[in-house]
Amino acid sequence: MGTVAQDIRTHVVGDLLMLSGTFVAGGREVDYSSHLTSVIASGGHITSGIVTTGVLINQAGNEAAGQTTLTVDGTNATLALYPGQSIYAVDGTFQGVLAGVAATELTLEAPGLIAQMDDDAPVCVFGAYKPGVTLISKSLDISVDETRKVLVIDAPQNTTPPDGTSDSGGRWWILGQR
Repeated sequence: MGTVAQDIRTHVVGDLLMLSGTFVAGGREVDYSSHLTSVIASGGHITSGIVTTGVLINQAGNEAAGQTTLTVDGTNATLALYPGQSIYAVDGTFQGVLAGVAATELTLEAPGLIAQMDDDAPVCVFGAYKPGVTLISKSLDISVDETRKVLVIDAPQNTTPPDGTSDSGGRWWILGQR
């Protein structure tokens, strides 16, 4: 498992110490043993933004701006998306808010699709991918291994790099005793 480049910043909070830093593609552990004796709390967030869901536009003539019903294929949309969720194009362009989700059809709230989406374009979400049915967790998970004294970062994969590491980046923090 890769270790995060140690760009650790320290912040004194009364008699506690807060560590913070960033993680990038492949980095999944932060060694805090030289800074803290115990951890009280930790957290993090992804800054990479857009994550693909496996759901693809399925319209030979493309889906035009303003459409409120989108035909999709690829991953069963009910396993990947949920009503109320915002969707995006792969370039990060906001495309609309889901009003309804069926296996091969998405319904958008008015005003519908913001910009045209081409056939086979991926339907994306912002931040950690949280499928409607969790078969494989794709959300950010920050855990503390107190035995090894490392913060373990499990970030979603936007794509699958050859080495199986995450390609998502973000920020992390740990609050603990010195």
